[in-house]
Amino acid sequence: MFLFLLFSRSMWHSFQTEASLLSACSLCNKIVQSLRKNITDISPEPNSECSEENSQNPYCKLISETIKTIKVKFQKKIPPFACAVIGPCVPPSSSQSGELCYPCRFAAANAMQYPPPSRNQFLRHLCQSSKSLLDKFCTAIENSPFYNTIEKSNNATSICQTNGFCTKLSKKSEKEDL
Repeated sequence: MFLFLLFSRSMWHSFQTEASLLSACSLCNKIVQSLRKNITDISPEPNSECSEENSQNPYCKLISETIKTIKVKFQKKIPPFACAVIGPCVPPSSSQSGELCYPCRFAAANAMQYPPPSRNQFLRHLCQSSKSLLDKFCTAIENSPFYNTIEKSNNATSICQTNGFCTKLSKKSEKEDL
């Protein structure tokens, strides 16, 4: 099962731009929502690109691998944020705040899908492809130690807190939000 889950995580490497990652996470979340509602017949339209067994379309592979991975990993109950467990998708956080907190966690989580020597290169490519979500964050890290610290970190939230992009809310603040 470990090798299967490792393959599923590496399949996310096909999505290397902000737009493709956001689309892939959206698609993954739609699959999870369907499976949570017991809609199990998620299959491609006949004679479509995704119905071809050897399709090179990464979204087609994402659909089939997400379904397989979720069925293997979550045999009893599928959590609402399953895509954050099986891939680099980042759920909203009620315990963190900051204007650039979510973009930081999103970029860091996706960069951490790669081995440390490749994280900077991926992050720079991701920032170059940025169209909206990551713009301010990418500008903020241009001359910061973020690129150095991401090579050493294994926790997206922690690195974002350390670099000042996320602030942990106090228990009192969390209760006031409710």
